[in-house]
Amino acid sequence: DGDFIYYCKIKNGRCQKICVGCHFNDKLLYDGDRYHKDDTVFMCEVRPDKYQHKPVGCVVHDAKGKTVERIVGCKWYQQTRKSKVEQICVLENGKAVVKTLGCIFVHKGYNTLFLKPGTYTIWNQQIDGLAIGVICRVCFHFFKYQQTRKSKVEQICVLENGKAVVKTLGCIFVHKGYNTLFLKPGTYTIWNQQIDGLAIGVICRVCFHFFKFN
Repeated sequence: DGDFIYYCKIKNGRCQKICVGCHFNDKLLYDGDRYHKDDTVFMCEVRPDKYQHKPVGCVVHDAKGKTVERIVGCKWYQQTRKSKVEQICVLENGKAVVKTLGCIFVHKGYNTLFLKPGTYTIWNQQIDGLAIGVICRVCFHFFKYQQTRKSKVEQICVLENGKAVVKTLGCIFVHKGYNTLFLKPGTYTIWNQQIDGLAIGVICRVCFHFFKFN
């Protein structure tokens, strides 16, 4: 009968319909049997007072592509050479889904930075002579500055209309080796610090320019 299996039992001279199992994809399942549907692990649960197709875990794939069942509440890491992504299996709208708790940046074998999903930071520790920007997304990415002698342009890779595109977060004016000014794209400022006897105007565009006033 639909999603469940019943049989008729005579009790006190009356016929009763008793659930003894579940039905899925032309298969008969009994209490404790499991199956996969839409990346969720369901279990047939039959009790004297209730019966259901109970979501009990998430279907995930390890680095080798092998299918792994993670029970609800389980936490684990998806790992690459430079990062770990901490994930958990939770119940949501009657299904078990994978949620990302945060990203860990690994440097020289040590867990160095932890970021929540959708956040980023600038790590001032020098790597190959550059500061490094780290962002936490479900797919973990790192980004570096586009750099010239007098400027850095901070950029990020984001998803937009089904494509990965580069966005400029801001521009940094470098003076005597120090990060001196930060500007958002499309903004400018007048820096009153004298350079060669002149004030300096700085503007942030996708192509970063500096100009001096006469």
